[in-house]
Amino acid sequence: MKQSPWRKVEQAARNLVPLSLTLILLLIGLLPLQIPAYGQVAPALALMGIYYWAVHRPDLMNAPAAFAIGLLNDLVTGGPVGVNSLVMVLVQLVCATQGRFLKAKSFLVTWWGFAMVALPAVIASWLIGSALSGSALPIKTTLFYYLFTVAVFPVIGWVMIRAHTSLLRPAEL
Repeated sequence: MKQSPWRKVEQAARNLVPLSLTLILLLIGLLPLQIPAYGQVAPALALMGIYYWAVHRPDLMNAPAAFAIGLLNDLVTGGPVGVNSLVMVLVQLVCATQGRFLKAKSFLVTWWGFAMVALPAVIASWLIGSALSGSALPIKTTLFYYLFTVAVFPVIGWVMIRAHTSLLRPAEL
């Protein structure tokens, strides 16, 4: 049975939801809030998006998409180009291969999984950043950044779950 052109357009738009939402999260995470030291500990919202979609829809959040999001993050923040790209691709690969364990589990398991994936991602970023700067970056700031990121995940997770269920809902034409 041949699919109508509108159905194809609709499916293409649905397939862009994970990438689009993760890009929106990246941009929201870059907003300059007037909170002292917020820029140093702002939660890794794009990391949350990559984690969620790589677990639940690795076909739509693949390694090239994760690389592009990480590269955009590096370019917009002025950080060393490639650091976030590498971290995001590694997170995507781990989540896509281990997603079977996390998929269709309770939200607490998903949250725990994010905490387990985010820790090495944050440590890797800290190590690379320290190596590139020639001195150890403040570990307290990195620890708070990690804890804040994990603490914010339920809010972003809720948004992703809502988008995911909408993504899978049949179109109303």
